[in-house]
Amino acid sequence: MDNPLQIKILRVVAVTAAVAAGVAIWVAWLGPEPVRPAKADQNQGQNRQLRTAAPGIVEARVAEVRLSAAIPARIVNIAVKPGDHVAEGALLVQLDDQEEAARVRMAEANVALKTLERDNVSSGEDSAERRQAEEAVAKLDAAVREHQAEADALAAAPRATPDGDKKLTAARAAVTDAQAALQKEKQALSTLTSKALALAKSRADAVLAVAQAELSLAKAALSKTHINAPFAGTVLKLLKTRGEMASPSADDTILTLGDQTQLRVRAELSEIDIGRVKVQDRVSVISNAADSPPLAGRVVSVSSSLGPRRIGASGTGGPLWPSVREVTIELDDASSLIPGLHVDVFFGPDLS
Repeated sequence: MDNPLQIKILRVVAVTAAVAAGVAIWVAWLGPEPVRPAKADQNQGQNRQLRTAAPGIVEARVAEVRLSAAIPARIVNIAVKPGDHVAEGALLVQLDDQEEAARVRMAEANVALKTLERDNVSSGEDSAERRQAEEAVAKLDAAVREHQAEADALAAAPRATPDGDKKLTAARAAVTDAQAALQKEKQALSTLTSKALALAKSRADAVLAVAQAELSLAKAALSKTHINAPFAGTVLKLLKTRGEMASPSADDTILTLGDQTQLRVRAELSEIDIGRVKVQDRVSVISNAADSPPLAGRVVSVSSSLGPRRIGASGTGGPLWPSVREVTIELDDASSLIPGLHVDVFFGPDLS
């Protein structure tokens, strides 16, 4: 071992082994190259001209919304089924409202009683005018509820003829007109009330105000027995049936609603490519599951920071970098795609 030549040879062998071990660790960290699907291999010749590529997934522009009850109650009617397209505000689910309706009637009776008591102690032209405005508001409020109930009943009933659609349209128009008249009368009442603020409020007026507030609370509770569509969309799933109990919990979903009319693609760009893509860049999307030509689109947004990979590998090849940048893509025509479909996204000129 004292021979200098032997010592030099041993040093060279040790350095070579260390370099080989480092290369092996680097390759293991990068991971094996993903297997290319057949569809991606067929387009390999075309893809060589593209700047960069990334895996993507098709999703709805408006995410799936889970709807649950605002109060604990039994389901008495479900007016829709999976696949139904509903308008914004359409009645979806009716909960048992017997208790809430009784409270509204009781509060209305209490308001009527307090109004009578107030009338017996109030006098003067100002008070009479204010009472007339309050009565007009109460009548219009009752008319709005009646028209709304009629519209909900027509929406829940099957409409096999154009006449049924006309009746529903007319009922909704009546609700809108009644609401406009109610708002106008409330503004008039507010004006009269503000003029009387300088006057001393009698005990009867204060008691009546409390009764009216209780009536408003009762009506608000009654409105929670109707579950309406928060936006126009498609009923995706029904998770409960008529007769089951519903509770105000995010885990106790009654149905899910989504808008599948407009789709987009969310891609995950590896950190080594983050400088190669910008908003308005043209994009070509290939689906290995759909037998269709590449779909054209454009980049509409790029995330401002890196995040963890959530989509995973596709047929684009290359190492799986742990940190990615999310890119949102709007397609020119997404009619051949469905939400949840995995696709390959190529940034650069169109493939067509």
